[in-house]
Amino acid sequence: MWSPWCLPEPPASAQFLFSCIFVFFPESCTHHAALGQRFDLPLPLPKENRIRWKFGSKTIYDSRSANSNSHSVTAQGALILPTVSQSNSGDYTVETVNKDGQTKQQTLHLCVHESVSKPTVTVKCDKLNKVQFTCSVPQKNKLTYQWAESGKIIDNEKGGVLVRTLTQLGSNSFTCKVSNPASSQTSDPTKSDCVKIVSLPKPTSRPEEEEEASLFGLPFWLMVGILAGGGGKTRGTVSSRCNDTYVSFFQVVVLMLIVAIVCCSINRKKRRMHRNR
Repeated sequence: MWSPWCLPEPPASAQFLFSCIFVFFPESCTHHAALGQRFDLPLPLPKENRIRWKFGSKTIYDSRSANSNSHSVTAQGALILPTVSQSNSGDYTVETVNKDGQTKQQTLHLCVHESVSKPTVTVKCDKLNKVQFTCSVPQKNKLTYQWAESGKIIDNEKGGVLVRTLTQLGSNSFTCKVSNPASSQTSDPTKSDCVKIVSLPKPTSRPEEEEEASLFGLPFWLMVGILAGGGGKTRGTVSSRCNDTYVSFFQVVVLMLIVAIVCCSINRKKRRMHRNR
């Protein structure tokens, strides 16, 4: 029966090559931990009688010298990091020794990331009856986004912005999940309060324009002509000519007053229409 215990020890050249990978590619993370959280770095080898963990070149745990250890391990041999900080990022080498004195070791590279904050979702209403949902967190590096509509994951939306039409929305709510390699958080459900904009046809003419073009129910310039030419036939006597002159002067004064009133009325209506637009 085949057993992984029957595998031969890797040659020294293979171990050297494996170590060089971590030297030249320090960001080849094997594990990821979140700042401020507890993290257990798992034992990648079968548990043996003796376990020794090193951080860089410094021994931080040895099962045979428990009193001098700066760290502890779980029952499965995983190294416990109680509160992760940036100083915990780096290379960890674990070494096990069985009862026959055979030694195995492996190096792990731990990368530390900020803990993802709970996302906030903002809603923007577009003039084209579209709604834009924007998912935001303070963190910026190595983030991935996942949107869900009424609890159902939207597979083809992987960015921080989601756009939907009002017809597509209905009464559905949306959530955004933001993740980095070490942690993730999900926003509260968010609904849109946008209202569909209905375009109304422009009227062919405005009542104000019709009102401006008339006076006492008749076309304005027709009324002006009537008032201006209302002197009647010229009489031959001196008395009648004096009366005609007085009447013509009175008509001119009345005409000027009417023109002034109409102009003021038109200007006032135009200013009111301009404020209402």
